[in-house]
Formats: sequence, C-alpha cells, structure tokens
Amino acid sequence: MPQPGTLVLAALACFALGALLFLTAGALALTTAVRRWRHRSQYRDTLVRLERASRPIVTAQDQTVAALLRPCCERWWASAGADHDTDHCTQKGHQA
Repeated sequence: MPQPGTLVLAALACFALGALLFLTAGALALTTAVRRWRHRSQYRDTLVRLERASRPIVTAQDQTVAALLRPCCERWWASAGADHDTDHCTQKGHQA
C-alpha cells in the first residue's frame, strides 16, 4: 500500500501537468486568434490600398471642365459677376 504522502505528490504532479497543458492550449489558441486577426487586418489594408490606387486621378483641370460643362443658363463669363437668375436656371438645385 502506497503511503499517503506519495499519493498527494502524485495528485499534485497531475494537477500541475494538467494546468500546464491547459495554459499551453490557451496560449496556442490566443496566438492563433491574434495571427488570424493580423492577417485579416493586413488583407483589408491591402484591399483598401488597391482600391484607392485604382481610382482615377482627378486634376484641377478636370474639375474646371466639369464645372463649365454643367447645364446652366448662365455661364460665369456671360453673367460677368451679376446675380444668377434662379427662376430660369435649368440646373436642378442651383443656388444663387
């Protein structure tokens, strides 16, 4: 018959081994989750950079041409700075 001290030591060793295995499994799960999160974050950042790079570059000249081509009854050179007549303007939502 084993002595009671030996059984206590065996129980403590099993408990310590179980706790070590539990902590190791938890650390492994946490490491895996962090790696997946980082990978997903890098993937999302790469997609955002690619989407931004694929946008056409709008220059000041493009903006000026677009402003001049808007359908409106008065051009800036025709009105010579006069108040804009909103009653006869064909551009929707145009403000004076």
